Amino acid sequence: MCDQCDSSGGVIRLARKVWSLILRWRRWRYERSLLAAMTGAELKDVGISRADAHEELRRSFWSRRSRG
Repeated sequence: MCDQCDSSGGVIRLARKVWSLILRWRRWRYERSLLAAMTGAELKDVGISRADAHEELRRSFWSRRSRG
């Protein structure tokens, strides 16, 4: 990398943010795959209805709703 890029750290910070976002998306995709494999009893144990699970699974893996 160039000296200017190293001194400002801008490129490195951007790369870290992008990598962090990719890892987060992979985690969310993995969690949704687990959700898809859950039985009705397992969903009930964690307090999620089958309809809520289907709604979540229809969303893109990069799409995340804030939990309120």
